[in-house]
Amino acid sequence: MEVYQALIIAAVTGGASSIATVAAIKVDIKWVKLTCATLKHEIEELELRIRSLELKKI
Repeated sequence: MEVYQALIIAAVTGGASSIATVAAIKVDIKWVKLTCATLKHEIEELELRIRSLELKKI
């Protein structure tokens, strides 16, 4: 009986840990996507500024 209790406790602990890990990974993925979108927008703005400066030189 003690072995079964230990296995049940281990399974519940492992399940809870995996659920928390999946939740953390989802949050990290959302953060990475948001950061990439922000950086893409900033790069596009910088490219437009550089192009406008190049056109002014001509």
